[in-house]
Amino acid sequence: MQKPKNGVANALAWIGILTYIGAFIGGLAISESGLLVTWVAGFISGTIFIGFAEIIKQLTRIASYTEMIQSTNLRLEENTQALERFSKSA
Repeated sequence: MQKPKNGVANALAWIGILTYIGAFIGGLAISESGLLVTWVAGFISGTIFIGFAEIIKQLTRIASYTEMIQSTNLRLEENTQALERFSKSA
């Protein structure tokens, strides 16, 4: 089965990575007093973005698998009904 793709999840992941990079560079640019605070804040916010991206990716996978299972169940029902009609006519 093809892996489902989600543009929103990818965008959030990239925002998280850019937040890590921005916080690192911003922390160096500010000064020693705000260095640790900037790095910690950037790490936390970047991790939140990446976490939301992973949640969206998992929900997309679940929806894809659910759709696949529903279509399989529908085909199974149709085949069962056809078999019942065939056995009654025979």
